[in-house]
Amino acid sequence: AEHALEDQDDFYIPTFSSKVIAYKGLVMPTTIKQFYIDLQDEDFKISFALFHQRFSTNTLPKWRLAQPFRGVAHNGEINSIEANRFNVEIKTQAIESEIFTREELDRIFPLLQKGASDSASLDNMFEFLIINGLDFFKAARCLVPAPWQNAPYMDSELRAFYEYCAIRFEAWDGPAAVSLTDGRHIGCLIDRNGLRPSKYFKTKDDRLFITSEYGTVIFPEEDIIDRGRLQSGQMIGIDLKTGTILKNDDINDYLKSSQNYEK
Repeated sequence: AEHALEDQDDFYIPTFSSKVIAYKGLVMPTTIKQFYIDLQDEDFKISFALFHQRFSTNTLPKWRLAQPFRGVAHNGEINSIEANRFNVEIKTQAIESEIFTREELDRIFPLLQKGASDSASLDNMFEFLIINGLDFFKAARCLVPAPWQNAPYMDSELRAFYEYCAIRFEAWDGPAAVSLTDGRHIGCLIDRNGLRPSKYFKTKDDRLFITSEYGTVIFPEEDIIDRGRLQSGQMIGIDLKTGTILKNDDINDYLKSSQNYEK
């Protein structure tokens, strides 16, 4: 459908997910609640919200470019975007499927929508990996890796994971702070250049807020039990099914122990 209507600027599918509702719109932040009446309903409950407020600086506002996208909200720029798009196009030629015929695959390709923003291209790629069953944290870290090539003190097993990913994926480099979700997990990461802020705090009633700055959400100091900021190449995440908060070391332990990447 996207390829058939690619010349229609107003055509964009916010989501077909059974786990995530995307409230996307060209509206001022103060009017979102009036625009989407779900958000006025006291019976409407959520386990998380991924919120992105953006004022267009280098592109005219368009419906399909408005954030958030299907799985990603992105603060910053992808400076490696030309190489990333070229890499996806080249690697697409090697994709095979046990389910789809070559003819059906050709109807799906190209993976990245034409005329999209850098954030939308990253979202297309992340969506493709998740739909094909790749693990949430692996998908995120394959695309936006930590600085591993010139990090002599990095754990060798973790380095092997990134080296393995680098065979297939070109790193999507920022400056970028990227928030992502697949409906069960929600995560936030900083690219390896580390030039975008991302700060977090946890409250006594088990809520976690991750924002670009402290002070975005006002909470009494005595209600905050943990706080911190992401450094270059770091990630924080939550498994909403278990209620577990995974900090950078937890995610790294998970990545390197999921299989023997050195082998």
